[in-house]
Amino acid sequence: WLRELSQFIVLVDETLDQKEAPSLEAANRLAGQAAELLSPGENGGNFARRYWEAMQRDPAVVLAHRDMIGEFGALAYPRGSA
Repeated sequence: WLRELSQFIVLVDETLDQKEAPSLEAANRLAGQAAELLSPGENGGNFARRYWEAMQRDPAVVLAHRDMIGEFGALAYPRGSA
């Protein structure tokens, strides 16, 4: 069930390995894909459902998810820019 996450990590690695820095458009596209992938859902696809189940079982997963979402917010709105 982690294949989707692994594939996304490979995509990020490939993007960062390019000779030129990723464009803002590419970075925003990756951020959007990450947000979509990391959206737990009881009725979602395989990864979303399993992620939701993990959040139901383990409070540490909920806290890690919260921290990750906070980091995404910091990327979108760096300190001092808003």
